[in-house]
Amino acid sequence: MIRPDARVYLIPGTTDPTLIPLGGYYRYEISGDGKTILAQRAFTKSCLTTSTKGVPTGYHLAYVSISHLMDPQPTEVHVFVSLTYKQKFFVVTATNHRLWYVSDGFIKAEGEVRSAPLGPAKQQDAAKR
Repeated sequence: MIRPDARVYLIPGTTDPTLIPLGGYYRYEISGDGKTILAQRAFTKSCLTTSTKGVPTGYHLAYVSISHLMDPQPTEVHVFVSLTYKQKFFVVTATNHRLWYVSDGFIKAEGEVRSAPLGPAKQQDAAKR
């Protein structure tokens, strides 16, 4: 019997309860017979982690701020990590300079991220490039 194509996710794990893996997630599209990888993608360019170490017992981080280089919006992985680790995220997408809020299974666009104006010395350095 041939089944419909499936999505398979590889997700990083940790035995340290203070670590939140933010990178190392992959998705594979597998053929219905399970013999062929039809497509694959990485969600990050590296295996990043963040830590809640040092947060006093009974407290939690209000949010974690991260950048995302590969898509113009957060992905299902951001939602998964937020739900799994009960952590709110602000995500800045590098391709379009947008700020996003990820919490409680939802992604919300917050607006455009603008760079601070460069001082005279930094403007000269930038002009040389």
